[in-house]
Formats: sequence, C-alpha cells, structure tokens
Amino acid sequence: MKRFFICLTIALLAFALTGCPGAPTPQPMAAPTHQPIAAVIAAHAPLLDLTGAQTHTVAPGDTLVTVAQRFFGGLPNVGDAGVNNGFYFPIIILASGVALADPDLIQPGMVLTVPDLRRNLDNPAARQAIRQSLLQIAEIYRVENRRPAKVQGLTVLADSL
Repeated sequence: MKRFFICLTIALLAFALTGCPGAPTPQPMAAPTHQPIAAVIAAHAPLLDLTGAQTHTVAPGDTLVTVAQRFFGGLPNVGDAGVNNGFYFPIIILASGVALADPDLIQPGMVLTVPDLRRNLDNPAARQAIRQSLLQIAEIYRVENRRPAKVQGLTVLADSL
C-alpha cells in the first residue's frame, strides 16, 4: 500500500509540473473593436497623408476631443469644427486605427497618431476621406442613439468641407 501512495504522489507531482497535455494556453484578451468604426477606418485611413504626423501618448483625463483641440485648436479656416476644432477627433481615429465606439474612452498610455490637418485638407482625396468618415461616424453615433451633440457637430463640420 505504501508503494501505491508513493507512485500516486510521484504521478501527481509529475502531472502538476508538466501541466495538462492538450489544455489550451490562455491568450491575452484583445481590446474590443467597434466593428462599424473599424470599417470606416479600413475605408478611409489609407487616403490620409501621414507626412509630418505627430504622436501623442494619452495622459489621464485626455479624450479624443481634447487631443484634437490641443493639436488643431489654433488652425483657422478648417471648416466649422466647433470650439477649438474639437470635432476633428475622427481624423485621429483614422490615423491611429483606434476603432473605439466612444471617443472619451481612450486609455492612458495609448499612442495616437495625429496627422497634419492642413496638409490633409489641402489634399482633395484626403479631404473627401475626412468628410466621408465624419458623416459615417456621425451616422454610427446617431443609429446607436449616442452623443447627439457630437452627431450634430460632426455633420455640420462635414457639410462645411
């Protein structure tokens, strides 16, 4: 009987050290992707000109709107983009490939790409891509019944381009 317990103990120890064969290895969870916004990115991001783009590491309290205001706020004659050009946040979504449903839910440490807005508005293909993405993101927000002020602001900006 003593031999049986010794063999059982050795078998259990060997099993514990090697793990269960065939058991799946846990994989890290990917960040959830907002599929409609991911489709907008796929359609329009390739048309942006990223020459001269800057990066921004998200700090606590940042939103895409405040980042857009920080980088684009002083630019004149760029359409009816709201206070300090904050409604240009979708251009950061496009350039960064960040398919977030809520532009206020960026995480500290994320690195965003901020394209040269003037360069892109001067490029007819990029300007059209920006206009279309603004309208499409506004429509996504409208259908999801979220952020009515952003829906209106994005639509007004798109119509002014």
